[in-house]
Amino acid sequence: MNTTAAGNHLDILIVEDSRTQAEHLRYILEKKDFQVSLAANGEEALHFLENRLPDIVVTDIVMPEMDGYELCRRIRADQRLKDLPVILVTALSEPTDVINGLEAGANNFITKPYDEKFIISRIEYLIANRQLRETAKTATGSEEVFFSGHTYRISAERLQILDLLLSTYENAYHQNQELLVTQTKLRESNERLEEEKAKTESIIAAIGDGIGIHGRDLTILYQNQIHISYFGDHRGEKCYQAYGDTAAPCIHCPVLTSFNDGRIHSHEMVKPAAGGSSCFEITASPLRDATGGIIAGITVARNIDRRKRLEREREKLIEELQEALANIKTLSGLLPICASCKKIRDDKGYWNQIETYIKNHSDATFTHGICPDCMEKLYPDVYEIMQAKNKD
Repeated sequence: MNTTAAGNHLDILIVEDSRTQAEHLRYILEKKDFQVSLAANGEEALHFLENRLPDIVVTDIVMPEMDGYELCRRIRADQRLKDLPVILVTALSEPTDVINGLEAGANNFITKPYDEKFIISRIEYLIANRQLRETAKTATGSEEVFFSGHTYRISAERLQILDLLLSTYENAYHQNQELLVTQTKLRESNERLEEEKAKTESIIAAIGDGIGIHGRDLTILYQNQIHISYFGDHRGEKCYQAYGDTAAPCIHCPVLTSFNDGRIHSHEMVKPAAGGSSCFEITASPLRDATGGIIAGITVARNIDRRKRLEREREKLIEELQEALANIKTLSGLLPICASCKKIRDDKGYWNQIETYIKNHSDATFTHGICPDCMEKLYPDVYEIMQAKNKD
């Protein structure tokens, strides 16, 4: 038993086996300056009531040793306690909760989870009508009620029944209002989600590439419109069956490789098309959850036909350039040469020394010397000396 005193304010006994919920309810009530006492079960509550009479008992229904219904019956059976207001705390999950509450003699209901304003209003209602209940005791006698396959004996006053039914209706209305608020929030959340989805789709469309998402088993989960225009709609199919018409995953599947090492991988894929084929660059990246685990793979398919065409054109230009360069550095064909001075005429009509022309039109370079015939003709003395040396 745990009690606190707080002046002349309302004295409330809370009967709750969950200490956490009991303290939470105590906190709510003490903020209104109510005097609050705690009991852990029905037996402990009855022991408390032997020595002290509170203004109201607020009791949970499901408790060990003695539940809330039995506690309420014991209070009503006690001549000293029979007029003590009792509020049951319940989830009101079954219609029989109300019948059981009437049968036990409860005055009111409070539903879980607690709503602070609603709890206070229930207590204030009971206190405000306490005098009315004391002056208008019109008993209905003991009546049997058959409901949901069971017979219940109810010996409650009409005002008590009215209180309980009003409480039940107010609880239902309160919960309905909460449901409406939740539904409104859910609808707004869905609207925001749809807006974000539309934005994402717009961004994906603006990228200009085909986007696909594959599950861990390589099932195609998602394709944007560009991806569908490239490969057709194959959502729900295995990617290797849809794209490769094979019974097993491709040897160089970038998605599987991405699953294995968690990195980004790319490869090129050639797809037959009308009048030829199309080439695509497929880039796969792992898609992770909040914990970092790989849950799917996202692929980006980019048509690279234009890039391939430009690469082929570049290679052709390089070959042509290399061929032209080879032709420029190799002298071939007829060369106009002067029969007297041996100068060569170039394409512009200028006459060049033969060594100059050859140097400009080939990879050759020159070193200057003198042949034996010219040496004999121009330098006979030197020629004779060299000839004599050669004979020795």
